[in-house]
Amino acid sequence: QELISFTPRLPSWKMRSIKNLGAGIINKVILAFETAFWADVDMFGVVQEETEVRGLSYMFWNLHRCVGKPVLIALLAGKAARLPGERSDEDLVCVTMGKLQRLYPKSCPARPSEYRVTRWHSDE
Repeated sequence: QELISFTPRLPSWKMRSIKNLGAGIINKVILAFETAFWADVDMFGVVQEETEVRGLSYMFWNLHRCVGKPVLIALLAGKAARLPGERSDEDLVCVTMGKLQRLYPKSCPARPSEYRVTRWHSDE
């Protein structure tokens, strides 16, 4: 079913390409803290050592300015986006906190004050 039509009609090879476009899953580990211990930037990333889980908490969004509370969102993409279906929230938070502790060894707390893990692939 074509929900969008083009005038003039696109060649069939372009229509197939558009039809085959997909959007992957991106899950999130949302972490709230008592105070912000990270740099005052909109986002920051981590270079992964293991290519198999390259997308595991590789990018952090800083929501502190947006919501007025010290909150970070860590992204899980690629193969790592399916990990919430295989691992517990606590395990994913622990791995994510380990990355933050390596980035901010003197100021990162051991645990967040609150957390939430999304599971978009299973609609949780």
